[in-house]
Amino acid sequence: MFMLKWWLDLSSLTITFPYYDTDLAPFYSRFWATLAHFDGVHYLRLADHGYADWGSQAFFPLYPLLISLFTKIIGDPLYSGVIISLVSLILAIIALRRLFPTRPKLFLLVLSFPTAFFFFTLYTESLFFALSLWFFVTLREKRYWFAAILAGLASSTRLVGAFLAVSLFIELLHQPLSLIRRLVLILLSLSGLLLYMFYLYLAVGDPLLFFHVQPVFGAGRSGGELILLPQVIYRYGKIFLTTSSQTFLFWRALIEFIIFSWATSTLVLKFKKMPLSISSYLALSLLLPTLTGTLSSLPRYILVLTPWILPQTRRGIWIYLIICLPLALLCVIQFVRGIFVS
Repeated sequence: MFMLKWWLDLSSLTITFPYYDTDLAPFYSRFWATLAHFDGVHYLRLADHGYADWGSQAFFPLYPLLISLFTKIIGDPLYSGVIISLVSLILAIIALRRLFPTRPKLFLLVLSFPTAFFFFTLYTESLFFALSLWFFVTLREKRYWFAAILAGLASSTRLVGAFLAVSLFIELLHQPLSLIRRLVLILLSLSGLLLYMFYLYLAVGDPLLFFHVQPVFGAGRSGGELILLPQVIYRYGKIFLTTSSQTFLFWRALIEFIIFSWATSTLVLKFKKMPLSISSYLALSLLLPTLTGTLSSLPRYILVLTPWILPQTRRGIWIYLIICLPLALLCVIQFVRGIFVS
């Protein structure tokens, strides 16, 4: 951490992504500003201005709301956001030990993933990770009301949080509960998403605006139609055939494609060994981001799914570390330089 701060202080990098010169550079050192690169600065603006910027509706409300609340205590939104992320990460590690008691060092493998540095930044990774892991802890312990509340909070953090309702539904099928109670639990587990959609409907008349504004962020995202996975794979094939291997675009696309292929193939191999409530959540979470027509950001989205798909054998773990640690260093360097990596 201190080496990174030293390197940033000496660096003469020019950052060009939106709002850096107006919302970060004038108020924070290069080190602290780095923690809010790209999406991070949008969360800062949401915490301060609400959904005033067109395109900001792509970001779900719980994390910026927490930043806004903590800022009243701490006094600074960026520091508040980082504290929320770090506390959430600690809670997630505790949940990991509850879910995987035979793998006490699993969190070290998760933190070795190429995009794990997002856990320490102004992103929703840590918060969503903690909420989703504790959801599965309470689901395993049959504390369905707690599970539904955690799922509702997760669905107000990210869209894929709504898939936790699917996991809850599958578990409830085997429980002697009344139809009314099951319905209430499912609605509670979707409450974050439903309330956000209701807000968007009242504000702009479009409850799906979080999807329709996706093209604002480039990367070939679609916001008007769903793109099926075969077409996405075809698009990546064109990138590999028509883009020079000397460009970062080529290598970023290659990393996205390799990580997605690894996660998907691992899930297929482990699918029958997992409870359906977990495998369905993983499969839907992998598929949903591809419907915008790109694998962009998937290496980051997959991060919160890694506990279930990481290798378990000694050989597999060593291969994983040999591949992932250099990639992690590369991703950190590019992110620090203001180059979008995921």
